[in-house]
Amino acid sequence: MKRWLASQLDPLESATQPVRVILDPDELLDPDSLSDRCEVAGVQDWYGLRRAYEQRGRYREAAEPPLAIVVRSSRFQRPEDLPYDIEQRASVVRLRVPAPVELRPLVRELPDEMSDRAVQVLERQPSHPLRELLARLWGVALPDPYDEALELKVVARLVAGGTVPRELWDLLRPRLRGRLAIALAQVPPDIGSLQLAWGEWLQQGAESGWDPLFHAVAVDILPLFHAGLLKPVRQAAPTLPDWVRLGAVESSPLDRAEELMAARPSPWPPDDAGGWLTAAAWWGQLRAAMAEGGTEMDPIRAAGWEVWEALDHAFVPWLMENHGPLLTGTATPPRTVHKIAGFLARRLRAGHAGKVMLVVMDGMGFAQWSVLGRLAGLTVVEASAAFAMIPTLTPVSRQAIFAGRLPAAFPESLQRTDVDGDRWRQHWESEGLDVGGVRYQGVTGASPEDLPEITGVTAMGVVVMAIDEMLHGSHLLGDAQVMSGVRTWAERGFLSQLVREASAAGFEVWLTADHGNLEILPLGGVHEGLAVDTAGTRVRWYADASLRDGRRADGIVWDPPGLPPDSCYPLFAPGRGGYFSGDVRVTHGGISLDEVIVPLVRVTA
Repeated sequence: MKRWLASQLDPLESATQPVRVILDPDELLDPDSLSDRCEVAGVQDWYGLRRAYEQRGRYREAAEPPLAIVVRSSRFQRPEDLPYDIEQRASVVRLRVPAPVELRPLVRELPDEMSDRAVQVLERQPSHPLRELLARLWGVALPDPYDEALELKVVARLVAGGTVPRELWDLLRPRLRGRLAIALAQVPPDIGSLQLAWGEWLQQGAESGWDPLFHAVAVDILPLFHAGLLKPVRQAAPTLPDWVRLGAVESSPLDRAEELMAARPSPWPPDDAGGWLTAAAWWGQLRAAMAEGGTEMDPIRAAGWEVWEALDHAFVPWLMENHGPLLTGTATPPRTVHKIAGFLARRLRAGHAGKVMLVVMDGMGFAQWSVLGRLAGLTVVEASAAFAMIPTLTPVSRQAIFAGRLPAAFPESLQRTDVDGDRWRQHWESEGLDVGGVRYQGVTGASPEDLPEITGVTAMGVVVMAIDEMLHGSHLLGDAQVMSGVRTWAERGFLSQLVREASAAGFEVWLTADHGNLEILPLGGVHEGLAVDTAGTRVRWYADASLRDGRRADGIVWDPPGLPPDSCYPLFAPGRGGYFSGDVRVTHGGISLDEVIVPLVRVTA
């Protein structure tokens, strides 16, 4: 929860009344964030307020847990707007964004840690608030005096980071002057002008009018390729810089890997959620290039996995410290997969979309997405990423996606994979959507016959199992085997046809995954019999903490937040290890960057 928001709730901590009313007409608060302190009732109107109070509040005893009624209605702006009897018997707080009117939409949509920093910046009342926010939160500054290349660098960095809400673009766009920068700052980004300019430069080189600009922008343009927004094109000009190879279709996997190794994201290693999302996209590109190359790639492949070890050494402790705040935080686009369904519902309510389709690619990490983004004929409209639920197992994370809730909300089905459709329908029913307009379908994606029926649907959920099936058959060549399968599957066209038909039918299509995957090495088999409930290769699942703590297997002991209490005590395999004997394999369940951070992209075809 944002600190400035929590401070506005502080008066309720010392309240003696058994009923607390939180006026939240701007929908700043996630009611679930209060569930560990009190009973929560969320209401949308006068009737809901009266019903919650009469049924659960009027006769509430002081010995019972307090009841917090979160009122999300523009009708209730002040305590005096409440019914007199409720106002007199309840502690009341009104939530507000502590920022100037024009900056409030931005501050509320930022991720929690960035929003808190924004409030701290604005409390100092800077003479140029937006310029100060850009510098303090994103580490960029618009050039003054105007410089076309520096301006494009700033906008490209913000777009590729995937952490900039539309509210910032609305503030920033009127201050831009360059044609390419202005187009890139649209919501969603208008990549067409930059794509044409890039293609012309690679064809004409020094003869192109864009030659001075791209030489000045240089490698700062490359993150747009990592994010899948810019597409590589064929290079004809012979004298372009070496870094151009990352944006040229004929570049070899070795060329791409060398340039990626030389163009690590900054800061290194990352130190916040946005940095880790960017690092995951970069590493996915590098891992894919390493898998596509042959024996000539062996030296850089070894160097690449050394880079991964350094990343893992930094990521795992960061994740263990920050995963809880991520789960309860708010951001647009969402930072965690269990908030994607709610994000899509808000897009429908706000009129940004008339129909939505969520495609969940079971098991797809950034390494596979980097291949699909190049070969599946998709156009990326918006690019971001999200953190999966932990453990990164299909029943845990995929169910959370379709339920729009944390795994703690469904302890009875935590190890099942057959309730996603029910969860999806329940989510949209709670959003007030007629269940007749909601549909869910799981498909393998093997052929066009798998395409779901989308007529008459407003909210479509699709699970595509193709990549997960490839993971299960990767015991011989690991990543190389999976990437070969992904390339072949992409070229068969199922995904592009699905997105093309959905787009033609008026759907806004979002693509994500329930978890990623990692090429792992054997730690050896572990035989514990009945001591372990689920003996996975990357995570061992115990029903009792004492059994887990007295384990015979070595690993990382961590009880990740968001799980039902007393239901799962996981032991995670360290590094690239797995609890198995035999050859290399590609799997999931652990807490590596590859398994935890997944793409979240809006696509068309």
